[in-house]
Amino acid sequence: MATMVNLFSLSIRIKQVTQEILHTHGNLHSLLDLELKSEAADDAVEMLIVCSSRFKSLKIFRLYGPIMGLIFEAGAMPQLEQLSIEIRACQGQSGLAENSDLGIHHLTSLRDLNIWINCGGAQMEEVEMLEAAITNAINLLPNKPKPQFYRENQDNMVTNEAHV
Repeated sequence: MATMVNLFSLSIRIKQVTQEILHTHGNLHSLLDLELKSEAADDAVEMLIVCSSRFKSLKIFRLYGPIMGLIFEAGAMPQLEQLSIEIRACQGQSGLAENSDLGIHHLTSLRDLNIWINCGGAQMEEVEMLEAAITNAINLLPNKPKPQFYRENQDNMVTNEAHV
């Protein structure tokens, strides 16, 4: 990666976004804009953690594709202004049960938040709880950005009767 020292913008399509991919690209100190798109069908393999020691200059981060969850540690992405991510609402298929706010309250420079929620396999209550947790975390930020939620795959939501 030594040849990418002055890389400012990067868009990658890969089979699966992994912790190793985040770790590697987090060391590109001049990177301002990163888009990671997973081409995996529905094979979320791991919970991703954005470490506080990575992505010190990043201002725009977009993450698309199936992931079990994404957690921002305290001090992670301190310059981040725009975040767009796709996450799963179904707690049985995601790792968000204990961290449903994603650690977004740590992103103190955030101004623009777009979240695509995959509703497949989830109950309406799970989707609403996820949106509420993220909204509550956003309200802790000094900029108080207004999150934009987009619900996808609503035709495959589970009704309360079917879930029992």
